[in-house]
Amino acid sequence: MTDASPPSTDRSPVPATPADAAAKLTALKADPAWTAALLQGQPAQTAEFHSLHAHAATGDSTDMAIAGKLQPGVIQNAEHLQNIGAAEMLRGLGMPDDVIKDTLNGTASTPKAFYDKIVSWKQNAMTDAEWTKKLMSGDRKARSQLAIANIIITTGPKENS
Repeated sequence: MTDASPPSTDRSPVPATPADAAAKLTALKADPAWTAALLQGQPAQTAEFHSLHAHAATGDSTDMAIAGKLQPGVIQNAEHLQNIGAAEMLRGLGMPDDVIKDTLNGTASTPKAFYDKIVSWKQNAMTDAEWTKKLMSGDRKARSQLAIANIIITTGPKENS
C-alpha cells in the first residue's frame, strides 16, 4: 500500500485583496486534486480554504464583481451582475483593477483641465474619418480610447481643480 501525500498548497503568495482571495479560491476549486484533498478533510487544504474564504468575505460587492464572483445566495442583485460584466469588459480593454473599482463605485475623479481635454479629444476623434473607421472595425486601441474617454466624461470633472 502506498502512502499518497495530499496535493501541495504552496502555490502562490497570500492574496493582497479580497478579490484576489476570491479569484485564488475559484482557481483552487477548479483543481481536482486540491478539491479532492479538501473534501477528504486534509488539514492544509481545509485551512487554506477557510483562510481564503474569510479574506474574500471582507471585500465589498465591487471587489466581488471585479473578481467575477456572484453574491452569496441564489438571488442576485442586477447591479452586481452588470458590474461583473463591466469589470470584465474594462479589464479586456486593459484597465487595471483599481481604476475599474473607482469606475464601478463612481469615485473616479478627473481634474477639470484634463476633463476638458478629453471632451475635446472625443469631439475631434468622433469626426475623424480614419479614427472612426478603426473604431467601427473593432480596433482594440480605438475601443479602449473611447471607453476611457467615456468613463472620464461620465464621471465628470473633479470640483475645485
